[in-house]
Amino acid sequence: MRVGVPTQRQGTGDDAFTDRESALDAFAQFATQDRCRVLIFWGLAGQGKSTLLRQLVRSAPPGQRRVLIDLDGLLDFDDRRAASFELVEVVVHRISEVLLDAGGFRRIKCRFRHARFVRQVRRVRRAASQHTVSVALNAQTGGQISGSTIKVATDGRRTLSEQTSYRRGLLTAMTRAVRRLPSRNVVLLFDTTERLRYLDDSTVMDPATMAVRHWFVAELIPQLCLAVPDLKIVLAGREDVRIPTSIEVRSVELTEWTREDSRAYLRRRGIDAAGVADAIYDYCRGVPVWTSLMADLQQERGEDISEAWLAAASRNRLAGEWLPQEFLRRLAADRRAVVLAAATLRSVRKEAIEFMLADDVALTDPHWYADFLEQSFVRTSYGVDGGRDNRVHELVRVAVLEYLSHDEPTKLDLLHHRAAHYFAAQGAFLEETYHRFAAGDMSLAVLWSDRVRSALETYKVGSVLALTSVLLAPEVVGRLARTAPEIVGHAEQAAGRIAFHQGHLPEAAQLLANAIGRLDGNDATWRAATLELLGDIAVRVGDLDQAERHYRAELEVAERLGQVEERMGALVSLGDIARRQRRVEQATTLYEEALEIARLHGHHLRYGKTLRSLGRVALQQGDLKVAEERFRAALSQLEKAGDLLERARTLNALGELHSGQRTYGQALAWLEQALALCRSVGSPHHEANTLVLYADALIGLGELERAAEHYDAALQIFDRTGGLLGRARVLRGLGDAAIGQREAAVAAEWYGQAIEAYRRVDGRLGEARAAYSRWFAMAKINAVGLKEAETTAERLLTESRSEDLRRRVATYVQNLWATGCGPQPQT
Repeated sequence: MRVGVPTQRQGTGDDAFTDRESALDAFAQFATQDRCRVLIFWGLAGQGKSTLLRQLVRSAPPGQRRVLIDLDGLLDFDDRRAASFELVEVVVHRISEVLLDAGGFRRIKCRFRHARFVRQVRRVRRAASQHTVSVALNAQTGGQISGSTIKVATDGRRTLSEQTSYRRGLLTAMTRAVRRLPSRNVVLLFDTTERLRYLDDSTVMDPATMAVRHWFVAELIPQLCLAVPDLKIVLAGREDVRIPTSIEVRSVELTEWTREDSRAYLRRRGIDAAGVADAIYDYCRGVPVWTSLMADLQQERGEDISEAWLAAASRNRLAGEWLPQEFLRRLAADRRAVVLAAATLRSVRKEAIEFMLADDVALTDPHWYADFLEQSFVRTSYGVDGGRDNRVHELVRVAVLEYLSHDEPTKLDLLHHRAAHYFAAQGAFLEETYHRFAAGDMSLAVLWSDRVRSALETYKVGSVLALTSVLLAPEVVGRLARTAPEIVGHAEQAAGRIAFHQGHLPEAAQLLANAIGRLDGNDATWRAATLELLGDIAVRVGDLDQAERHYRAELEVAERLGQVEERMGALVSLGDIARRQRRVEQATTLYEEALEIARLHGHHLRYGKTLRSLGRVALQQGDLKVAEERFRAALSQLEKAGDLLERARTLNALGELHSGQRTYGQALAWLEQALALCRSVGSPHHEANTLVLYADALIGLGELERAAEHYDAALQIFDRTGGLLGRARVLRGLGDAAIGQREAAVAAEWYGQAIEAYRRVDGRLGEARAAYSRWFAMAKINAVGLKEAETTAERLLTESRSEDLRRRVATYVQNLWATGCGPQPQT
């Protein structure tokens, strides 16, 4: 699929939309397929994604509403209001307004629903602002608590659990308001999906596949599709967004124009000579925005472009390297000044341009701004609040800024300084900061750093991304990397931290590696934190040797600076690596050193987590009694620390331990506590993992129907959040439940799906276990393909390199088939 860039310049009209028939045909097919709910257009910058959406809106037939919401408008929020949960409310409000904006006899009903929705949102907001504070007091030897005055104060920050409840409340209010509305004639089109990260407090990432699921597509879209069964949704952006498997979706990549596409567009713009059209294609490489600008250039020249002129002007350079400058050179002085000022701005405003030009240029034409907006490289979009936003196309803006920085640096600084003064008067901190940094003015550096630190501490992901975006713009980094590298490093570290927690590991690794290169000895605290994150990334991608090097570097910094928390963290991380590599003695030594530091400093959280790690070491050594003692001691410490999620993880460890000991009743008791904590924290991924463990224990007791119910509940969560490894584990569990019920054909089907799921995440042990179990089930009914299944199972068991895997799996499934329950305790 290839689509072009329309231009509103005089004499071109809508015919400038190249290849619109095939683009609209893809949408038409989607619109008529009842089961397909989401259509995704994705591709690199300059491929015409935004243009396509605008064309779809313009071409809506009578009676059908197509509403465009450009998520790029989120960048216009002041960082103090850019907390992700606040932006979520704006998006939810906008969607509800669109779906409840009905005419005719439905108008009164929709108004009633909208009023009810607004009241519900207010209640959700009030509930989220009512903080519950838990206080734990422990009297030391000789101390007293009774009769003491205790004062408790909160800073008003929302915890992650409260933010999760807030989001759920908003979605519930929205789905109730729009449920069962006939919306067959409504299509929601969301542009710039790369901004979805601004709506994420955290993102669920499957460690096996590094697959990222944004809250918008993992939570909002599924609930919206469930509430409004005939609603259609179109997404456009630079990435092929992952949608939950429960929703049918079509994805279309937009690429550069072909040579024929380019020729067709140029003919409509008055360039008919085949040789010239081919030369333009060679210089522009089919990028729509450069091809369109080339046609604009011919109009500005007032004469036809020739092959000879192209060769002389380009000097064998690609269009992006010379075309913008040539275009600027052809403009009249006043129009040129407007384009330069507009390209300096991240978001174009008429008043800002007038302020920046001051008395330098006389804008005598009353239509100068309207004429500017007609340029093919000016992009007009509509934000989540319905407001109009104008921007110079990214590729053109970058080229103009590069020209100014090399050829007219004094002018560029002047434009940035004037823009900073304009936005300061408007109270627009983000834009003022961007222009001051771009001009080398560090007067707001301290305030910027304070806001970044506060945003990180309060989980305001949107604020962190908005704040770091002003400093990490290429034109700003290029300047400050020489004069103020430390603040660039701080921005890279903060943005890398968010990218890591959102699951964008390659981006996080690049940002953090850049930060390490800029943070010198004077920034040792930041350096230690950055090394820790780099180590965590290396662990996620399986490079344990690289992870160990990063953690040892972190430990060295922490010991030199006397940083207790960082030192404990580095020791535990190194212990985890040693444990995974079966260097048990070394792991124990590292854990015990961290444990002693935690004990000396009264650090209950770190003490508890380290005890849990030591419990896992005991499990590896087969000492189940010591393992349980350590898990119980860890639980006691974590209760003092008040960390609910870490308590849930420890309860899961106790549940797994007792399932391994075949004391399934005790395992269920521990896991029930873990489930309650996961749900109170609002962590669906951990809840799903606990549900799987709970179902495993139920199979051990022979309660197969209940086990299947719990597996199914976990499967729904994994399907929604994108947990592919968890999904594979559930499918295998459902096969086990079917084997216990002697439903061999059903079991073989579940195991077959599990094999495919494990294969997608390279889960070799799981795939081998599922393959053997499938062969076992097929053998019970002498199913077709039995020999092939046996061959596959034998190959996978051999490749697994696990000496006792065959014995363990065989014993388990044979016992399930014979008794309908898991292995029982020895008597």
